[in-house]
This record gives sequence, C-alpha cells and structure tokens, in this order.
Amino acid sequence: MRRGSIFLLFVLLCAVLSFRSGTDVEDQAFALNLGLDIDSDGMMLITLQMPASGKTEEQTTSGAGGAYQVVQARGHTYHDALQVLGVSIPRDVNFSQLLQIIVSRNLASDPSFPYVLEGVLSTLRIRQSASLAVARHSAAEIIENQQAFLGVRLSTDIQTTLDVFSEGGSVPESQLGQVQRLMDGAWRTAVVPYVGLNESGMQNPDSAAGRPLDGVAGSLAYEGENEVEYLGAVLLDRTGMVGELTGMEMRFLAFVQGSMKQFIFRVDDAYYLVEQNFRPRLRVSRSGEAWTLQVEGGITAYPRSRERVGETRVSEAFAAEVLHVLEKLRDLGVDPVGFEGIAVRSSPTLDAWAQEGWERQYRDSSIEVSIRAAVHYGN
Repeated sequence: MRRGSIFLLFVLLCAVLSFRSGTDVEDQAFALNLGLDIDSDGMMLITLQMPASGKTEEQTTSGAGGAYQVVQARGHTYHDALQVLGVSIPRDVNFSQLLQIIVSRNLASDPSFPYVLEGVLSTLRIRQSASLAVARHSAAEIIENQQAFLGVRLSTDIQTTLDVFSEGGSVPESQLGQVQRLMDGAWRTAVVPYVGLNESGMQNPDSAAGRPLDGVAGSLAYEGENEVEYLGAVLLDRTGMVGELTGMEMRFLAFVQGSMKQFIFRVDDAYYLVEQNFRPRLRVSRSGEAWTLQVEGGITAYPRSRERVGETRVSEAFAAEVLHVLEKLRDLGVDPVGFEGIAVRSSPTLDAWAQEGWERQYRDSSIEVSIRAAVHYGN
C-alpha cells in the first residue's frame, strides 16, 4: 500500500513537470474552423476561426459571434500560408480542438488538392477526426458567416448541425483521416458534406413537389439568421472532386449503404413516411466481360396524406430513385457503395484483379434494384 502511494505520487509529479514544460494555455490559439481556398492569383488562402479570448472554447462563456476571431494568411502553398499564419498570430496555433475543415469547390477540383490534404494531415497536432466539408464557393465566406445558433457555443452548434443533418440523411458523415485513406486507395469513393451560403432566400424552389431537398447547399427556400446551409454531398476520388449529389440523392445512397433514416417520400400525389427495414443485400455477378450490380432491400411506408397508392407502386417508385442514384454514380465512375470490394472477391489475387480493368467495366455494368415495400395504414 505504501509502495503504491509512493509510485502514485511519483507519477503525479512527472505529470506536473511535463505540463510545466509544455506551452501554457494562455500562450495558445485554439483553432475551431480551418478554411482553405485558392484565390484568383492561384495563391493558397488559409482562414482560421478561434475563440477571441485566447482561451479554449470550454473557458469561453459567450456564445455570440463576437466571442470568436477570424484570421487569414496567404502563400504559394498550404505550408507557406501556414508559416505566415504562425508568425503573424502572437500565439502558438493549436489544432487539437479543430472541429471542421472547409475547402472550396475550386480547391477540391484542383489537381493540387490531394497534396494539400496530405499537408493538412501532416500539420502538428491536427485532429484527424475533424469533419471535412466542401464549400460551393468560398470557404472563407462560410467561416466568416458561421455563428452560434440559439446562444450555444460555436463548436457545439457545428457538431449539432452536422449530427442533425447526417441523421436526416441529407448530408454524409466525414472525417479528415478517413477521407484521406479513401482517396489514397480503397474499395470505396469518399463522400463529404456540401456547404454553402443561402442564395435563394424565399424565392420559389427549383425542385418539384415532394422533392424539397433535391438541390445542394445554398438552394433552399429559406430565410433566417443562419445563412450557412449543409445539403447534399461531394464525391472525391484520388484526384479530388468528381461530382455532387443533392440532399435527396444522398438519402437514397444512405439506403444502399444501410444507414438511411426516416424521411417523407412522395409517390404520385401520396406522401409516406418511409424507413429502412434492413441493410440491403449487395451482389456483383459476372457473365463474360459484363458485370451486373444488384441491390435488394425493403422499406416500411406509413401514409401521411389522404391520397394512397398500392405497395407495388411504392416499391417501384422507391426502386426508381435508388436506380437513378446508382446510375449517376456509375456514369461518374465513382463507387461510394463499395461494389468493387465485393467484385474483387472473384479474383484469385490482387495482382490478377489489377489486370481486370474494373474502372472501365464498372462504367459499362448493368444495375438491378429490387425493393419490397410494406405499407402500414394503421400508424
């Protein structure tokens, strides 16, 4: 018992000494948001958002926009801009509490993007679990307009926003480290949230009845204090951005991935609350050089309007939406579902699989979708 107490005191003393030898909290600037843009001159623009008090956000009591400070730096590359930032802020910039990284669409589409992402991951004390999102236009504008909603801390608001929207299925979940691993080479394509500033206001939406989320960030018929919208997704392959999905398309991709949440689905003039029964069965079959991708799943539908249609019609309509999304992904040559991971099992070795030419065969594949809908009229 006595030896144990002495050992515990020794450990505590070592911990205290290590903390004293480190950088004091007051000498650090804790970044919450990191924005990356390429400006008109081809220069890298870094935008940082942090508590203006110089404390960690847990020590910051105010949730108002004035409690946060935005700083920017430019350079020829990410590392150049980061060095400028480091000698311009009279604090040690700390990325251990980084919650979100936002990159502009221009940067995500630029050939340099994979290397920029590698640079971000190599940043000292970077938080690999930080969410990665793509801005339709300027990442700096998103950060400058992002503020706490209903008086909560900004980090809490951002995390709640991402959680709520991903739960609804209109945006995907993403983490910096995971996205990097997928872009480096995997059996699936990375999918990250789309974010933008509201541009339409209360104008008539472009989407049809029953499809209010068939658009991307910035297109909602909405007006309010919060101008930052998360809707839809961006598809990233090894080279960067190759396409986008609307909020509605994301819901059907989530179905195929087995993570769909309840949402309102319109069939003809009838509205149903639909939920996923089980994770879909995915199959990949081959006949000669022709591949067939198969998806088989089930949903339960609860009427939410007086108009009604039969189970067969609900099944057909839902299957058509799933097929549309899968065909769009196939035509773009991206595979966030992971069909390649299934197809590769048919090859005796990875070297043999590399000779198959899957990318071309995937684009030429046929897709079959079978959905069984059970309509419950008593709920």
